[in-house]
Amino acid sequence: MNKIRINELAAELKIKAHEIIDRLPELGVTEKKTHSSSIDEDVAIKLRGIFRRQDVAGAGKVPAPAVEASHSIGSLNKVRINELAHELEVKAHEIIDRLPELGVTEKKTHSSSIDEDVAIKLRRMFGRQVNEQDLVGADAVPAHSIRPPVLVPGAPSGPHVGITAAAPPTSAQQLNRALPQPERALLSASQVSDLRRRLVQFLARLDPTVTRPPEESVGTRISRLSYAGLIPREIAATMRMVTEMRNATEYESKSLSNAQSAAVEASWAAIEEWAASRRLNI
Repeated sequence: MNKIRINELAAELKIKAHEIIDRLPELGVTEKKTHSSSIDEDVAIKLRGIFRRQDVAGAGKVPAPAVEASHSIGSLNKVRINELAHELEVKAHEIIDRLPELGVTEKKTHSSSIDEDVAIKLRRMFGRQVNEQDLVGADAVPAHSIRPPVLVPGAPSGPHVGITAAAPPTSAQQLNRALPQPERALLSASQVSDLRRRLVQFLARLDPTVTRPPEESVGTRISRLSYAGLIPREIAATMRMVTEMRNATEYESKSLSNAQSAAVEASWAAIEEWAASRRLNI
């Protein structure tokens, strides 16, 4: 049976190795393990499912309101770049290209997370772009349309009496947000299974190995191709997400939550974008 080192799995899941070691007794592994010890691939698959479900549950939380009283106060909340791109209806790379302007010099990918205060600034940046390009003509009132006060004898006086201010410009995107939006349709089990089937066919075309190990699982094949440098680590993680969600819907008879459905859609979008950048058909 294939094995994987605990420290390699921890690097893949972006967690500490001791978090994996602490979970092993829950999965029936009673043998004492260290960071450099190896575990069976089936145990690794279960661990991926545990930690990926934690990430998915965290994706559904509503971020706390931003505190703007002081620039020294930072936000502890995080948001994934691909989720923010989906919210703003832009490509993830457009957000990544803007990060240096906001002082974020660390290299980011589509599945990386950024602080909520940075996400708020990005929302404003992309909102301003929409206001400049897609203003509704009827609402774009020039400044000279503000009429001066009209003083009527006997009428109350004051600095604001008689002033009629023009309505602020409103973008099409702001109008859409003001209207009630239809609830997002959740992915069905058959749709998730279809995505997984397409993923398996894509991996078969991508895999140069003529003779594969017997009974190799999809997760193991993804890990092998990732270690071989054929699939980036972050894309391999999104592929495992699709596979694990399919297993949850088919073998455990579970229906996807809103957050899980959105996570699968975001993962598949990242896979398609990477495949397109490599001129691969998925």
